Amino acid sequence: MIIKDFYQSRYKSRWFFLFLSMTAALLILGNYIVLPFYLENDFNIVDTVTAFLNNLIALVLSVLVASIAVIFFSPKVIKTSDIEILHPKDLKSELERIANDTDIYYYMGHTARWNRSVTLEILKIKSKLKRTRTEVSLLILNPNNKDLCKYYSNFGHSNRKNGFKVKTGLDVKVELIITILVCAKYNSNPLLQISIHFLDKASLFRLDISDEGIVFTKPYQEEPALLFPKNTFFYNSYKEEFKIAREQCDNINLEALPTKLDINNCRDYLENLSVNLDGIDNGRMKIIIESVKNPVKPY
Repeated sequence: MIIKDFYQSRYKSRWFFLFLSMTAALLILGNYIVLPFYLENDFNIVDTVTAFLNNLIALVLSVLVASIAVIFFSPKVIKTSDIEILHPKDLKSELERIANDTDIYYYMGHTARWNRSVTLEILKIKSKLKRTRTEVSLLILNPNNKDLCKYYSNFGHSNRKNGFKVKTGLDVKVELIITILVCAKYNSNPLLQISIHFLDKASLFRLDISDEGIVFTKPYQEEPALLFPKNTFFYNSYKEEFKIAREQCDNINLEALPTKLDINNCRDYLENLSVNLDGIDNGRMKIIIESVKNPVKPY
């Protein structure tokens, strides 16, 4: 079971190997340096303890070598599964990985906080290096649907360390407006083709889809996620599910974002997109503009 977890969690494997390495180092240090120094005249105790420590060192080193051998020399077919469980601490690195080598990136979920602050920048850099165009399509909650935003605010966000606090439906609306504006900013890049669609129903789950796989998550960072590797049954099924959902959503025509964003032209821009600004006072608009200029990772 432990070896199987290595394949599914880099976080667990790092700590496992660190623990074994440190244990082996301490045992060797104690056996060959500390023990002879302090008990150099008591040969009976030294012999007994040394024999015990030698067996313990051999056991730890055997487990360490065997674990490395299993990981590096097991046939690939044993490591591959239609579904992989991601440890919560592996989630960020996995989301970054699937964005690093792809020509498409699809998201279906809620406010797309992670995507606007991390994924879009990764895709921009990747597209520039490879000189290829990347299609980005985000299905987010409809900010004009007041009841939907309020409903999602009741369960949709875990406690975050960074960024805007979400407690009410209006907070959710602010998050969605920030996502729209950040996407419009990145859409000015000719190598990124970004589209936004509005969902009128909230789901507990989120999908992040690329050519490399699908990450299936809930909006709580302390909970595990699922990974569907590319070219598997669930990967193909959920990718098709995304396309079906997108066909039933309203598409937002992202126009060029003003170069110097301020309260007035930001309001004009959003109104041209038919985004309802009820409840968005100047104080909230300042928060929105600052968040567009300097996106903050949610975790």
